[in-house]
Amino acid sequence: CCSEVKLQRKNVQKLAVNHGGLLAGPKVGKAGYDLTFAIAYLRDFAMNYAILGESFETFVPWSKLTQVVMATKKIIYEEHKN
Repeated sequence: CCSEVKLQRKNVQKLAVNHGGLLAGPKVGKAGYDLTFAIAYLRDFAMNYAILGESFETFVPWSKLTQVVMATKKIIYEEHKN
């Protein structure tokens, strides 16, 4: 029979196809993982100059993206008024 990884990949691929998604492969995942570390180093460097930044990761349908961005900005502004 199939290994656990092959079974999971098959199920994820089926879900992606059914919902208009695609599988980008391990190279894209590795690049994203590596970028996470690069962002952390840049953040730490910027903090030496009193610059604060953050990245946010989420899953959201494209149709809701603007709504999520606006809501996120609103909360950030409210939390840091003073």
